[in-house]
Amino acid sequence: MLLHLRSVEGGAAFQTLITIAKIIPFTIVIGLGIFWFKAENFAAPTTTAIGATGSFMALLAGISATSWSYTGMASICYMTGEIKTPEKPCHER
Repeated sequence: MLLHLRSVEGGAAFQTLITIAKIIPFTIVIGLGIFWFKAENFAAPTTTAIGATGSFMALLAGISATSWSYTGMASICYMTGEIKTPEKPCHER
């Protein structure tokens, strides 16, 4: 956020760098998974202490993480939509 106050170009470059840094490990893991894939490593889902299957709990964890990540982005979009003069820097308001 502070980078965007100084310059939009600097903030954009930083976000691009961070995005690339996030994509590289995923690409490596996917590549290694494809290279060393073995069907016998997969097992049937087990039942958890509350009676739900492992697949259902994994689905809930994924939904939770996705919901939390999108909540922050929506808040930023709502805030920027309220700015009356976007051409003026924030510190001059």
